[in-house]
Amino acid sequence: MACTPLRSAILFDLGNTLAAYYRPAQFGPVLEACVRMVLEELHRRGLVSVDFDTAIDLARKENKEAPDFRFSPMEDRLARIFGPASMSDTGTVRTLCERFLEPIFRMGRVYDDVLPTLARLRAAGYATAIVSNAPWGSPPQLWHEELSRLGLSGAVDKIVMCGDVGWRKPAPQIFLHAAAAIGVPCERCVFVGDEPQWDVVGSSAAGMRPILIDRDDLHANYEGMRVRHLSEIADSLGGMDATVFMSLALAEGRRALQACLPNPPVGCVLVRAGEIVARGFTQPPGQDHAEAMALRQVKGPLGDVTAYVTLEPCAFHGRTPSCAAALIEREIGCVVVAALDPHPRNAGNGVQMLRAAGVHVELGLLEHEALRDMAPYLLS
Repeated sequence: MACTPLRSAILFDLGNTLAAYYRPAQFGPVLEACVRMVLEELHRRGLVSVDFDTAIDLARKENKEAPDFRFSPMEDRLARIFGPASMSDTGTVRTLCERFLEPIFRMGRVYDDVLPTLARLRAAGYATAIVSNAPWGSPPQLWHEELSRLGLSGAVDKIVMCGDVGWRKPAPQIFLHAAAAIGVPCERCVFVGDEPQWDVVGSSAAGMRPILIDRDDLHANYEGMRVRHLSEIADSLGGMDATVFMSLALAEGRRALQACLPNPPVGCVLVRAGEIVARGFTQPPGQDHAEAMALRQVKGPLGDVTAYVTLEPCAFHGRTPSCAAALIEREIGCVVVAALDPHPRNAGNGVQMLRAAGVHVELGLLEHEALRDMAPYLLS
């Protein structure tokens, strides 16, 4: 019942995260097979200008990243290896790129836990995307076709390959582009990948929360969040939901007794990207209400924060200022309210104020429990 999922988007690497291809250390024999496929096609077309030994030697020299991780198109690499004449027209270029990728695509196999997990995340309201480098700057269109063949295209909301952006992971540009493509700020994105440098460091630098998937137990000493199976991602993200946050707000409210009386014992927690950033409970009369106490603990606008409050924020200025007005002033993104306040000066006015200011409000989460705690102290 949260206003938005705790993490609004989950982004995934492709190779060895969603689908098995090869490990970086295994690319030597793969590269040889790819070069042989291109040479066979050039032989068929009568365009051969180098032998295999020369070609593979040149290919190994091409097998490197740009220092700034800019995308280097496969077409340019093939022209440097096999000569410009081999890339004489668009049809030939595409065919040679297809031949190069054939040994790689033959390896492609989606892990068994992938499609069920993606479906589960989509059902829970998360946006999902694939964000991936492609070997040797291969054309993104060929990878879009490969992902369709694997059944992954329809399982996610967006696919962003390095060739679509012009940058390769770990450059921040590809992560920023992907977040913009799904309309979610980086700080509300989780990135799941298997490679500590490209995936973890890169996504962290862009402001995302990284999760390392280590299917083969290669990074047992990794100190961040690490999972062995993709299903663990959905389990971990769903572990603390709106009900848990409201339960914590109720626990905060109980801390207010007896010092808060005659005011009701209200509790509040502020949540950003699945993490509690502030807590509050009603202070003695004339001092902060729960919302005000929590708001003092965080700085700046709160458009990406959800407030879980056990009682409707007050709309009027009594001994203390209006909590609804304070939430509006701080540009709160969403407010989840357990129970409406029957006080004659409130009675829905706080919710109305929030909504009129454009704040998303949800009502009734753990209402029974909230009223059980506060009923003896509410005015009507």
